Amino acid sequence: KMEEEELEFVEELEAVLQLTPEVQLAIEQVFPSQDPLDRADFNAVEYINTLFPTEQSLANIDEVVNKIRLKIRRLDDNIRTVVRGQTNVGQDGRQALEEAQKAIQQLFGKIKDIKDKAEKSEQMVKEITRDIKQLDHAKRHLTTSITTLNHLHMLAGGVDSLEAMTRRRQYGEVANLLQGVMNVLEHFHKYMGIPQIRQLSERVKAAQTELGQQILVDFEEAFPSQGTKPKKPKAPDNPFHGIVSKCFEPHLYVYIESQDKTTTSSGGLTISSLLKEKEGSEVAKFTLEELCLICSILSTAEYCLATTQQLEEKLKEKVDVSLTERINLMGEMDTFSTVISSSIQLLVQDLDAACDPALTAMSKMQWQNVEHVGDQSPYVTSVILHIKQNVPIIRDNLASTRKYFTQFCIKFANSFIPKFITHLFKCKPISMVGAEQLLLDTHSLKMVLLDLPSIGSQVVRKAPASYTKIVVKGMTRAEMILKVVMAPHEPLVVFVDNYIKLLTDCNAETFQKILDMKGLKRSEQSSMLELLRQRVPTPPSGAEGSSSLCLMAPTPEQESSRIRKLEKLIKKRL
Repeated sequence: KMEEEELEFVEELEAVLQLTPEVQLAIEQVFPSQDPLDRADFNAVEYINTLFPTEQSLANIDEVVNKIRLKIRRLDDNIRTVVRGQTNVGQDGRQALEEAQKAIQQLFGKIKDIKDKAEKSEQMVKEITRDIKQLDHAKRHLTTSITTLNHLHMLAGGVDSLEAMTRRRQYGEVANLLQGVMNVLEHFHKYMGIPQIRQLSERVKAAQTELGQQILVDFEEAFPSQGTKPKKPKAPDNPFHGIVSKCFEPHLYVYIESQDKTTTSSGGLTISSLLKEKEGSEVAKFTLEELCLICSILSTAEYCLATTQQLEEKLKEKVDVSLTERINLMGEMDTFSTVISSSIQLLVQDLDAACDPALTAMSKMQWQNVEHVGDQSPYVTSVILHIKQNVPIIRDNLASTRKYFTQFCIKFANSFIPKFITHLFKCKPISMVGAEQLLLDTHSLKMVLLDLPSIGSQVVRKAPASYTKIVVKGMTRAEMILKVVMAPHEPLVVFVDNYIKLLTDCNAETFQKILDMKGLKRSEQSSMLELLRQRVPTPPSGAEGSSSLCLMAPTPEQESSRIRKLEKLIKKRL
C-alpha cells in the first residue's frame, strides 16, 4: 500500500513539474547538466535501480540516503536563497515595465515627430524641385525665344538686303548673303504656320527666282547665242555718214592693244599698293578693311581660277576639233594663282610684321637679371594679342576657301618660328632663372600656335596634321635649346652629350650660340667645341648627314633636377 501511495505521489509530482518541450529545450541550452535528476524524462525507479543494481549494494543504502539528503538540503538552501532574492523582483519588474512603457511612449512620440518633419521636408523638396523644373523650363523657353528672335531679326534684315542687292545686281555680295539667309531660314521650318514667317519664306523664294532670271538675262545680253554677233543699223540717208570713221577702222587695233597694256599696269599697281612698302624693311599693319579686301581678292581669284578652268574645258567641248589646240587659258589661270599666292603672302607678312616688335623686345630684355619665374612675359601677351586680332578675321573671310586658310596658317608658322628662334639666340647672357622664364614663355607660345586655326572661334576644330607637325617640330626645337642652356656645363662630357641628345642637328654654330647664351668666355668655349667635334666625327664621303650620327651618340643618364623642377612648374601653371 505504501508503495502504491509513493507511486501516486511521484505521478502527481511529475504532472506538476511537466514542462513543454520548447521550455525544456531552452532550460537545457541555458543550464546544461549531466545530472539524471535534471532530465525531463527522469524516472525515479530507474534512478534507484541505477544506485542499487544488486542486493549487495543495499549495504551502502545509509550512505547513499545521507548523500541524497545532503543534496536535498543544499537544493532547499538554494531555493530559499532564490525565493528570498526574488521577493522584490515583482515590484521592481513592474516598475521597470512602467518605465519601459514610458520610454516607448516617448520614443513613439519622437518617431512621430520625425515622421511628420520628414513628410514636411519631403513636401518642401517636392515644391523646390517643382520650382526648379519650372525655372529650368522657363530658362529653356526663354533661351529658345531669344535665339528665335535673333534668327528672325537676321532673317528679316537679310531678306531686305537680299532684295536690295538683287535690284542693284551686286552678285558677289548676294552669293554670300543668300547662303546665310537659307541657313537661317532652316530654323523656321516648324514655324511656317505663322503668316509673317511664311511671307518671309515666300519673299526669299521670289528673290531666288528673280535673281536666276536676272542672271540669265545678263548672260544673254553679254553673250549672244550662236547664229545671232547683232542687227546692223539702217544706214542713214546722209551720204557723208561713216566716211571719216572708215579711215580709222583698219588702224584701231593699235589703240586697243595700248589700252589693254595700260589696264594691266594699273591693276598691278593696285595689288602692289597693298604692300605699303616704306623706307627700309618696315611694313605698316593693315587695317580691318584692308584685311577683308585681301581676303575678298583671294576668294575672288580662287573662284575665277576654278571658273576659268571650267570655261576652258567647256570651250574645248563646244568648238570644232581643229580649234581645240588653240584654246589655252593657262596664262589666265597662272595669273589667278599668282594673285592667290600674293594675297596669302600679304596676310602672313602683315601678322609676321606685327609680331616683330614683341620679338625685338624679347631679345633686348636683361635675362641675366631675372630673379624669379612668374606668369608669361609681356612680349608673349603682345604676340597673342596680334594673333587674336588677325586670325579670326582672316578665318571668317576665308570660310568658303578653307584650304587657303590652312595654307596661311602653315606659311605663318614657317615664317614666325624660325624668326622666334633667331631672336632667342640674341637673348644673352641668360641666368638659370631667366632660362626657366623663357622656357615657360616658349611653351605658352607653342600652345597658342597649336590652337591658332581655331583661336577665337566658338566651334573648335582639330588643327590639320600638317600644320600641327610644323609647330610641334619648330617649337620643340626652341624648348630643347633652352633646356641645353639650363643644363650645367660641367662636367663637359655630360653637357656635350646632353646637347647631342636634345638637338639632333649637332651643328657647331648652334652649339656656339648656346654657349654665348650661357655667357661663357671664348677660352671656355674652345675646349667644348673641340669636345663636340670629337663626339660627332665628320661623316665619310657618301655617308648620311651629321644628324644621323647624332642619333647614335651616347646620351647622359639623366637631366638635371632643375629641368625636372621647371617641367613640373610648367605643368602646374597650365
